[in-house]
Amino acid sequence: DQQTIAPQEFQRQLIEYRPFFSQGAAYINADSSVRAPVGTNTQAPYLVFYSPSVGPFDSGGKVEGTFDQSAFGALTFHGYDATTNNTFSDSAYGFQHAVPGGAFTYWSDGVFANHSIAGWDNTIENGFEVRNLQNGMIYFGDYSFENGSWVPQGHADLAEFFIDRHKGNNEINCGYLDISPNYDPIDGYTANSDMRGPQCFTNFASATPAIKNYTIFVTADRFLDDSGAVHQADFQYFITAVFKNQFSFNGLGGAVGELRSYGIPAGPGCSGPILFTSSFTGYPCYRDGFTQPFNLYQIPVGYRDGTPAPIDVAYEWGPFGDNYVHLFTIVTSRPLGQRFTLGLEYDGTYQRAFSNGALDSQWLRRISLGYNISSESTFTVGLRDINGYGGFATQIGNNLAIGFHQRFAGGNELFVNYGSPAAGATLNRLIVKFVFHAGADAGT
Repeated sequence: DQQTIAPQEFQRQLIEYRPFFSQGAAYINADSSVRAPVGTNTQAPYLVFYSPSVGPFDSGGKVEGTFDQSAFGALTFHGYDATTNNTFSDSAYGFQHAVPGGAFTYWSDGVFANHSIAGWDNTIENGFEVRNLQNGMIYFGDYSFENGSWVPQGHADLAEFFIDRHKGNNEINCGYLDISPNYDPIDGYTANSDMRGPQCFTNFASATPAIKNYTIFVTADRFLDDSGAVHQADFQYFITAVFKNQFSFNGLGGAVGELRSYGIPAGPGCSGPILFTSSFTGYPCYRDGFTQPFNLYQIPVGYRDGTPAPIDVAYEWGPFGDNYVHLFTIVTSRPLGQRFTLGLEYDGTYQRAFSNGALDSQWLRRISLGYNISSESTFTVGLRDINGYGGFATQIGNNLAIGFHQRFAGGNELFVNYGSPAAGATLNRLIVKFVFHAGADAGT
């Protein structure tokens, strides 16, 4: 269950749960590699292939494996999305060569997409990472280019490099990121485009007699767009500390940022009425630009984290886009006897609009119950309820999901599922799946 009611500055990056993409694809998905992620220090990694962006599909195939110090994977998938009437036939690949110990790694991955509505879109990424294990220096470079009718100007690219020194308890990293307007692989993940500029981060870890361990993390960036205006700028600072009395701070600090948006005209050219506003890019017109703050300060406190019965509470506040927001969260889980496990969560979003002072809120309650029938059999129930419209979730109401899993002595498996934790509301669907294993486990 990845549902949230917290407001979002950029598109969320979700965890893939469909077996075709999540199993046996370790060398196709760049985020599963040992290499450093591509993109900013304040967002989820930019990915050429991001399988949650792929909608319902009908068929597909994949192959992957390793040879000496190299790994390769490829997949193809085809389908029809009834919600958009889009037919697609796409392929993706990933290659990586890594010297043992990570001293030198280079890679190439890409996606070749053909969609009946959006058109064609081909993206290829290449990069390298060099680590000096003696002095702690890291050198990183990555470049990807995108061509196709999906790109408004026909071509877009992304380039990044950084130098990092990781020695002892301290790390410092500085680099440069350049993303052209409308860079957005159709099967990938791109939080923002049309930005170029420096970014740095540093972190320090240590301990004291009263603190088991703590980490201080600070990062900053400043990116301009093609008009010369500041498109995105961020400054973040967080403290994570674990105390000997079992209390902890899980990211005490704040994220201060600004993001510029533009009006997108109907045309022709840069003329015509404004159809909508976009923070992704204003290229080439850059009409009616305006900048908004996205600031959130947070106090997250944990108790007994890392034990079977943790409790975590958090409070966040600040001017965030069109609203001033307050966010509340409390999460806990604990075993009940030898076989049951209970999970509880309560979240709240309270916001006041800058435009007219209107108040709104949204509230989420989540409960999960797990039962270990045996060492090879489990039964789970999850119930989520959301009410109110003053938050990120667009679907309100209840969502019930039930699952049963049985693993047999020969390795074969039985799955019975009602509904889906990923649904916004209860999905009246029952799925029974039997997996037959012939000499191998899932994903091999």
